[in-house]
Amino acid sequence: MSFGSGIGERFIGSFKKESLPDEVRGKSDKEIVSYVQQKKEERESLKAQISALSKKRDTYVQAKERETTDSKSLRTVILENLRMKAAKKNFSYK
Repeated sequence: MSFGSGIGERFIGSFKKESLPDEVRGKSDKEIVSYVQQKKEERESLKAQISALSKKRDTYVQAKERETTDSKSLRTVILENLRMKAAKKNFSYK
């Protein structure tokens, strides 16, 4: 929902003031709409930062995995052990 128009104020006005968080309880409907919009923008910015950092992390992990292809990584050892134990109990995997 976009809070840029009067619709946002009507939507906010439909809530009981005492049910709102302390940060907005004493504010007018316009101030609440502005606050909500600001928090929405902050949340979107944080999501973008998290996404960018996640991509960087994935790239880093892939690079480190390529460096350690000769030696067995902890992940490789764990997977091998799980596969061996699964095979002993007649489990199959793809």
